[in-house]
Amino acid sequence: MENNASENRNVSTALPACRESVHALREPHHAPGAEAAEPEREAYSADPSDRSISSLSSSFSSMFQPLSSSSSSSRGSVLSLSPPLPPSVELSAIMTDTRLTLDVYLGGAAALPLVWGYDPDHLRGIKYLRLGSEDKPGLDAAMDVLPHMTGLHSLAIRGHRFYDSRGDPLPGLLTSLPDSTSNLSHLKHVDLSFNQLTFMPSCLLQLPALSLLLLCHNHISALPPDLGQLSSLTYLSLMGNKLVSVPPSVGQLKALQRLDVSNNALQELPDEIGFLGELVMLELSRNKLKWLPESMGSLVSLRELVIYSNEFRVIPKCLNELPLLKMDIRDNPLGKPPTPPPLPPVPDYPEFPKLHLRSNKHRYSSAVS
Repeated sequence: MENNASENRNVSTALPACRESVHALREPHHAPGAEAAEPEREAYSADPSDRSISSLSSSFSSMFQPLSSSSSSSRGSVLSLSPPLPPSVELSAIMTDTRLTLDVYLGGAAALPLVWGYDPDHLRGIKYLRLGSEDKPGLDAAMDVLPHMTGLHSLAIRGHRFYDSRGDPLPGLLTSLPDSTSNLSHLKHVDLSFNQLTFMPSCLLQLPALSLLLLCHNHISALPPDLGQLSSLTYLSLMGNKLVSVPPSVGQLKALQRLDVSNNALQELPDEIGFLGELVMLELSRNKLKWLPESMGSLVSLRELVIYSNEFRVIPKCLNELPLLKMDIRDNPLGKPPTPPPLPPVPDYPEFPKLHLRSNKHRYSSAVS
């Protein structure tokens, strides 16, 4: 009881500042009652590179169907959520016994400390949490509460959930996660897409049950060398980042079935990628790859390989050992000779004197013998 009281006191200090920072927030531009996944679908449709994540996001979002008012309780008439939410929104509209959906209203993340201060025991039992990340003060306040929600199974903190007056998606502002997020030992699904991450939060490596990790469309330039600690991971998507390499420890992800590192700046893959015996789909499009490691011939479970828009001039021979493999090899310079190196610069020769022979009367004739 003392620990719970301490947690409540720590979080409650953020409530006044949270309320002041999110006043006068408006509702999102999408139609009221629309499914939570709808803004994701619109954002992805603007860029073809987002389509491969779209199907996954829809299945991920299916766990967060819009909440019905039939789950109303007496709490909804007691706790005021305005601000940050509109005055008409009651607690029963965003929370059920296992789900809390705060990404359908702009700045909705700021409501998490309010709900925690009202009913922390209920929040500890929440399994599915969705937050928007476009409002920095509200997001920071929510991060103070997040590590205490120890019952979480699925967490989504995404940008591109709302649009500005010009129709442009609002960027997510998440840059990291609290280190104590590693306490969420039941967490299986994490989606931090469309944010400002420049590295993979180290706390994620301490989640033993994590099986699905989406870090799409961030600014990550390198992966941690101990990536292989995620032994339960079956799906990893890092599309749309700034990766130039993949660490050899990727070969330790023995449960991995789907890997998406498309739309990065990869020039090569480690030989250890051939150790992924359960890998079914590998998405490598829109990189700078010229060859693949021979070890990929050992990927007997691989059924789909997407390598379009790279720099392959020949199809790697190692793939001949995988007769059931389907490949997408569009937009590669297949069959074309290597681009010759640039010519050396022309040296600067010394300037020779000029001899002008115009307008003279000299004649020359050849002697006939």
